[in-house]
Amino acid sequence: MDVTPELIGQALIALSTGTGVYAGIRADIKALREKADRAQKTADTAHKRIDTILYRREK
Repeated sequence: MDVTPELIGQALIALSTGTGVYAGIRADIKALREKADRAQKTADTAHKRIDTILYRREK
């Protein structure tokens, strides 16, 4: 098998495509993680409010 400029070009294209896909997936995972963290924080705040309301009614 000869190493030709076309083969090197195809290898570089494949490598850069794979890198781009990997970076896109990582960005999506990061965005999902941030959304999940925000949702957890919102849920925690809501639970505290609900507990406060229920605690006041028990008195």
